[in-house]
Amino acid sequence: MTVFSPMTDADLRITPEDKETRLIGLGAEHLARSLVLMAAENPSVSEWVKCLIATPTEALQKYRSKLKQMKDFDGFIPWFEASAFAHEVGAVLDLLRQGAPDPCSGAALVGEFFALDKVLIERCDDSNGSLGDVFREDATQLFAEYARDCSHKEAMADLTARILEEDDYGVRGVLLQTASQFLPSDQLRRLIARYQAQADTAVDEYRRRDHLRGVESLARQLGDAPLFEKTRIAAWGDPSPAACLDIGRVYFECDDLDNARSWLERVPPDECRESVQRDELLLTIYPRQGCGNLAIPVAWRVFRRHRNTNTLDVLIALLGESERGNVIAEETAKLLASPQFILDNAQFLLQVGSLDDAEQYVLTHVTAINGDHYWGLQDLAEELLAADRNLAACVIYRALVESILHRGKPKTYHHGVHYLQKLDLLAARVSRWGDWEDHTAYKQRLYQEHQRKYKFWGTYTGKYGS
Repeated sequence: MTVFSPMTDADLRITPEDKETRLIGLGAEHLARSLVLMAAENPSVSEWVKCLIATPTEALQKYRSKLKQMKDFDGFIPWFEASAFAHEVGAVLDLLRQGAPDPCSGAALVGEFFALDKVLIERCDDSNGSLGDVFREDATQLFAEYARDCSHKEAMADLTARILEEDDYGVRGVLLQTASQFLPSDQLRRLIARYQAQADTAVDEYRRRDHLRGVESLARQLGDAPLFEKTRIAAWGDPSPAACLDIGRVYFECDDLDNARSWLERVPPDECRESVQRDELLLTIYPRQGCGNLAIPVAWRVFRRHRNTNTLDVLIALLGESERGNVIAEETAKLLASPQFILDNAQFLLQVGSLDDAEQYVLTHVTAINGDHYWGLQDLAEELLAADRNLAACVIYRALVESILHRGKPKTYHHGVHYLQKLDLLAARVSRWGDWEDHTAYKQRLYQEHQRKYKFWGTYTGKYGS
């Protein structure tokens, strides 16, 4: 008996555009009959067709019915079904759009959708966040659209506050962060007063700070940097480096460069978590204030933190183009003398055309190269090959092969075989091995150390296939 597999789109190479054109060509009557027949055989298709042809009134009825079904849901959705479940939940919002309610009613109906977050998330393994994203993204966007077009702004502000009151799973907070998109400044101020009053009467420190975070978010959206500063200090006391960075950033966003600089300069310039963003902001502020001399040491820090052509160009713009060669030579000497191997540094030397130095950097630091970091080393090896620095490329591929063999996970052996085959081809392109093992000696030693990894060698020789 011959079994024929179903023909797929890949068999016919039909693009989505071709598919749409052909379906249109079938005509409305033919498509309608086909959908009715499919709906009779498939409950999912039947439900989809009902939603597709629903009138606005029917769509709103279906929306309310779906909300009740979700509220009464008592099953559990495992992780592997969570994405499909999230898609099904998100499709309920499409019914609301189809129902085309007036903006104020639409916002209220989205509010009822938000109220179901707890019951749904508690009954779903949402480890991948797909269900939460329906609330954070889809529901938030739809609420904002309705609330923006609703003329009763005070009612929308109150509704927003009610929705945000119970955010047990952190999926409603984006609504507060985007409030300025659908509420005017006077209503944002009303919300600020509301959060401030709640903070003043909070029964514990956690709730007080939670309310003050609401004040901070709204103050930032209003461009009220002094209020943001006052609120952050009220919440946490003496400002930490993170607080200084946040306050400085808000002043920067408000184009108050003097206060932004004052706060950012309180962040230590050493390698704390905040120093990276501090320096990036100061690199913008100092030149705008005519303080290019202060920007130079900052540009050096940024460059040495991440050496690449972009950070180099920023530094050279301050030092002058005549210093480019000196900077590259000075940094190359430091890199070659350093005991560390940093992937970005090797790529930087290639980017600036210091090909011999890039090869020397790799060969000098070979013992520090960790083949487990394969995601960047593969690219580096290809770049070295393109620059005809074959010995350095061999060293990288050897590190990748040895990493796979030392880990001893058969499911990754095919990658190691690929790298070893690369080495077989590269060997003829290396004119001088110097103090390094040639390819034959290297492969013999590799086999002696890992000869019991039969699947690897079987795959390499073709005995077990690839």
